[in-house]
Amino acid sequence: MGIWSNAFKIPGKKPLSEEDKAFLIKACSLIKKKNLSQMASLTAEATVPVHNIFSQAVIFGMPFLNIIFEKKEVERLADLFQNPAALEFFKENL
Repeated sequence: MGIWSNAFKIPGKKPLSEEDKAFLIKACSLIKKKNLSQMASLTAEATVPVHNIFSQAVIFGMPFLNIIFEKKEVERLADLFQNPAALEFFKENL
C-alpha cells in the first residue's frame, strides 16, 4: 500500500524566491500591457486542476522550448506551474 499513498499527491505550497516573484511580475506586466489581464486570470483559475500535468508537458517539451527560451526559464516555468503559491501571487499581480 506504500506506493499508492503517494501516487496522486499534489505538491504543497513552497515559498517563492525573489527571482520567481520578479519572473511572475515581468509576466504580469507583459499581460497587462496587452490588456489580457482578465483572460489570463480566468485561464489561471480554470486550469488549476491540470497545472501539474501542464508542468510535466513543459518538461517533456523542454528540448524544443530550449530552442526558443533559455533552459533556466523553462525549468522555472515548470516549477512555478507545480507551486500553488505561484498561482496566487500571479493572480494578485494581474
